[in-house]
Amino acid sequence: MTYLNTASVGPSPKEVLEKMVATWHLIERSPVAESYARGTERLDEIRQKIGGLLNCDKEDLVFTGCTSDAMNRLSFALSLQPGDHILSTDQEHDGGHNCWKFHARSHGVEVEDIPIGFDERDPRAIISRFAQAMRPKTRAISFSHVLYTNGLRMPAAGLCELARRRGVVSIVDGAQAVGNIAVDISRIGCDAYAAPGHKWLLGPKGTGFMYVSRTAAPGLELLTRLTDTKPQNDSTGLINHMGFQGLGAAIDYVNRIGIPALERHNLRLHAYAYDRIQSLPVEVLSPRDGSVATPLLAFKVADKFEIPKLIPALLAEENLVIKGLPKVGGLRLSCHLFNSEPDVDRAVAILKRRLT
Repeated sequence: MTYLNTASVGPSPKEVLEKMVATWHLIERSPVAESYARGTERLDEIRQKIGGLLNCDKEDLVFTGCTSDAMNRLSFALSLQPGDHILSTDQEHDGGHNCWKFHARSHGVEVEDIPIGFDERDPRAIISRFAQAMRPKTRAISFSHVLYTNGLRMPAAGLCELARRRGVVSIVDGAQAVGNIAVDISRIGCDAYAAPGHKWLLGPKGTGFMYVSRTAAPGLELLTRLTDTKPQNDSTGLINHMGFQGLGAAIDYVNRIGIPALERHNLRLHAYAYDRIQSLPVEVLSPRDGSVATPLLAFKVADKFEIPKLIPALLAEENLVIKGLPKVGGLRLSCHLFNSEPDVDRAVAILKRRLT
C-alpha cells in the first residue's frame, strides 16, 4: 500500500500497539488498583509528556476522545446565550465546526465564518479581517492552526493576541498541527487548544487532549474540572488507559526523532510532491514553501471526476490511500516519516492515468 493520508489517520508504530496490549494485561490482572490509584498516576505521566510536547502545564491538560470531542466540550463550556457571536473561518473541518452550528441552531448564537481564500498567503490580512468582524457580543474566535483543506498555517499567535486585547476567548483546533509542526502553547497564547492522538502523532485511534488555561480563559467552565484537575476524577469517569498509554509511547517515538526533523522531512516531500503534481491537469491549492506552508498538499481536479467514487477506487484498484475533498472538488496528499520520494512518484503516476 502507498499511504499518503496521515492527515486523516496515522498508522501507529509497533511499539505503540505493544504498549497498549501490555497495559490491558496489567489492568485485567488487578482492575481496581490498576484502573484507579496506580492507573491515575500513570495517566498523569502521559499528561506530563503532552505538556512537554506543547510547552504547557500538565494541569491545564484534559484527556478527550478526539479533536471533535474537545471542540464540543469547549463550546458548551462557554455557556453561550442567544445573540452571542462566534468568529470562525470558512475552511474549518466539520468536526471542529459543527459544535458552533449546533449552538446557532439550538441557542440562537450567531456564527460568522471569515473567508480564507486558497490563494491566501498574508497572515496580517487574515488577522485584519478577524479584527474588522469583531462585535461587542463576540464571545470567542475559533480557528484551525493548520487548515485541513490546503494546509495553510494560520497566524495563531496573532489571532490569539487579538482575542486577548478584545477580551474574547481564543479556541484553536490543532488537529492538523500537533506532531506535524512545532506547537508552543506559551507562544501561541491561546485560551484553549484541541488536538488528536491519531493523526500526526501516530497514536491510538480514539485518543485526544485539550489544553484549557486555568487562568487566562474567561468564561470557560469545564465540567471535568468540577472535582479537581487530576487526569481521572469523579467528573471525568474512567479513562481509556490502554489508549493513553499507547499515546505516551507514540509521543516517545516522535520525540526520539524530533518534531523539527519530522517537519523538515515532511516539508521536503511536500515540495517534491508539489513539483511533481505540476505535470497533472490540476489546480494546486496549497503553498509550496514559506512560513505558511505545511506538509499538506491539496489540489483541485476537473469537475467531471466524482471524488466520493474516485477515492475508494484508488484503494481497491491501485492500493493508494489519499484524501478526497468533495467540498472543494479536490484531493490531498499528506506525507509523514514512513514516506519517501518513490511513494510520491507512484501516486503521481497513478493519478496521471486516472485524471488525464
